[in-house]
Amino acid sequence: MVAQFKCCFEHFIYLYHVSDLITMCELNAILIDGKDKTTLMEDVVRLAVDGNEITITGIFGDSMTLPGRILRVDMMKNEALIENIN
Repeated sequence: MVAQFKCCFEHFIYLYHVSDLITMCELNAILIDGKDKTTLMEDVVRLAVDGNEITITGIFGDSMTLPGRILRVDMMKNEALIENIN
């Protein structure tokens, strides 16, 4: 069942489906190694840190674990920058 709500604007009524207003916020996981940048995974939905290891999980459940530290997560650019610590 899709919920609906009404929005009144200048005497017009618009019906919106909630599913039309929801956007996903997947990230691209990017490895920074010196001056080199490598995309590790696209459509990342989870970053889990355990000590010096980061587990990256994609939207379909694919995952990878690597040594590193998170430098920055930027939702405006849809990217997570991960520094290589090897």
